Formats: sequence, C-alpha cells, structure tokens
Amino acid sequence: MKKLISEATRHAVLDAAWDLLADHQRPATLSEVAAAAGVSRQTLFYAFGNRAGLLVAMVRHRDALGPHADRMKALAEEDAAGANALHA
Repeated sequence: MKKLISEATRHAVLDAAWDLLADHQRPATLSEVAAAAGVSRQTLFYAFGNRAGLLVAMVRHRDALGPHADRMKALAEEDAAGANALHA
C-alpha cells in the first residue's frame, strides 16, 4: 500500500530517478535513487509500493512538468475537429 510523503521529498525522489536514468541510459537501482534523493530505500517502498510504481510515478511527474498535457487539452477544447484529431 502506497503512503504519503511530503511533496518536496516526492519531487526529490522522482527528479533523482529521472536524472539517473538520463545519465546512465539505464534504470537506476532503488539504492541509487534513494541515495541521490537523500532518502532510504524503505521510503521508496513506502511511497511508491515497488519499482514499477516508482517508474510510473516518475513518468507521470515528468509529463506534468512539461507542456504536452496542457497542449493536448487545449487542442481538445478548441473544437470538435481538434478533439477528434487528438483521439485519432
């Protein structure tokens, strides 16, 4: 069961995971992510459940930081043709 951690800690973990992936071109170990974020491995399990939960949260976090989701929403709201194109 996933538990809540502070937003600052959550962001630190997710940013560390992303940075390690970008730097090493491979998924980092949970120990590496924990060390880079300044937390324990147990915190990762506590907050994300498992490695897959961390990876999904990391991708969603990066999506939220970028303009892509807002741009797709704007396209869908412009008109019916935009929404149909987006769905296609």
